[in-house]
Amino acid sequence: MGIKKVKISELPLTEVLEGLFTIGVDKFNKSVRVSLQFLKTQVDKVNAADASAKAANDAAAAAVKATNNANAKAELADTQAAVARDAATLANQKAQDANVTIIRLEELEESLVGQYKMIPTGLILDYPARITRGNTVPKRIAYSLLPTNTGRNVLFLGDDNAVSVQPDGSFVVNRAGVSKVHVIPTENTTIFKTIQITVAEPELRRVKSNSLRLMGNGNFRLT
Repeated sequence: MGIKKVKISELPLTEVLEGLFTIGVDKFNKSVRVSLQFLKTQVDKVNAADASAKAANDAAAAAVKATNNANAKAELADTQAAVARDAATLANQKAQDANVTIIRLEELEESLVGQYKMIPTGLILDYPARITRGNTVPKRIAYSLLPTNTGRNVLFLGDDNAVSVQPDGSFVVNRAGVSKVHVIPTENTTIFKTIQITVAEPELRRVKSNSLRLMGNGNFRLT
């Protein structure tokens, strides 16, 4: 039976190289068979290496990009910090300038007040010169300084004998007797006044033979 010749174009097409071989020559120019599967395995290794290299290159490029972005952000942060420091320095300088201006204005105000402030020249007092011990009506030394709208402050210095005077001019009764109180304007001490307040024991006053009269201060008077 003769051999039937078949053209290569007539052979079935295969996409699997496993178990397939081709003919080649070695370094001694001798004929050898070459495994196509081995060639494919080597090509796959090269492709895999290329893919790994590409992935590594991509990762390196991403790292470089991230580093560049980080550096850019760091530079931006440094710039913003420098701007903030400059703004803080400017704000502190303005605050110092404002404080200096305020001090100068206060000094000018004090100077103007000292030049145009009127000194009181008169002192008028209104107070109960005689009171009865046990009287619960609030008691006070009222004062006015002349001319109007001059000094405002006075000091009350008492002996705390019959009465004790508070800084606002009100006073409380301690016992029967007499107390001296100095009323001293702080803006002009030369016009001070010294007053006496007498504290008396309660008295009864008989209006008729069989009656007593109640005095205006709430006490009884006997005559």
